[in-house]
Amino acid sequence: MPQSQRDELVVPTPRRSS
Repeated sequence: MPQSQRDELVVPTPRRSS
């Protein structure tokens, strides 16, 4: 899944904090 890796590269902090 390339979208998952792309999302982490774009916003790994806010997405993980949420």
